[in-house]
Amino acid sequence: QYTANAQTPGGTSLEVELWLQANKVQSAVPADGSNISLWQDQSSKGINFVQNGTNLVPRIKYGGMNYQPSVEFYTDVESGNASSAERARKLVGASTMAISTSKSYYSFFVSSMDETQSSAYATVLNYGGDTENNDGWRNTTDNKAIWMESVSGGSNIHSTGVQKTYGIGAVVRPNTTGSTNLVRLYHNGKINTNTMSRGVLTNGSNTPYIGKSNSSTENYFFGEIHEIIVLSAPTNGTY
Repeated sequence: QYTANAQTPGGTSLEVELWLQANKVQSAVPADGSNISLWQDQSSKGINFVQNGTNLVPRIKYGGMNYQPSVEFYTDVESGNASSAERARKLVGASTMAISTSKSYYSFFVSSMDETQSSAYATVLNYGGDTENNDGWRNTTDNKAIWMESVSGGSNIHSTGVQKTYGIGAVVRPNTTGSTNLVRLYHNGKINTNTMSRGVLTNGSNTPYIGKSNSSTENYFFGEIHEIIVLSAPTNGTY
């Protein structure tokens, strides 16, 4: 029986909803290049991610960005378009993720995107409940950015000014339709300069995804994920 890590990321006092680390992907250390059909949650929620039916899965890669382990969503195509099967590569929550309208959400992900293969909106984490509940990357010729989307209150909001396909993405999502607090996006510490809409996630217990926004190929992501953290705090009108 797998036991979640009792620590919290950075010693935070906020509630840890999800904590995935590529250097702790499984209790037994997998060999470099091994398929990853199980990514164990280090939080007390125990939302492990597993293979979605017969869909392809990512692999572990040692020596990724900053020489750190990563979970790689890859293609064997050197140039041109990846196959539909490769675009459907993903992991799915083995259990549901509870989203509450009484909580605000703070997500962080360390990742690098393959801009030659990823879709224009590339999902790192989908919270479930709808294909529009995403954190990930914006991927166009003139805009390489952190991206978020919510099913209600605002969609396709992305950061500006950094133009890098790697680094740390952070999304502050008040998860309310009030007019006081707006979504904030950070790309490598730089706050988004766009006008930011409010974003409300789908309430309830929903099945999350990594690498896609649903069970097919929508918002497909190619690249590496080193860590995903989702924190929450009571919605109280402040950040």
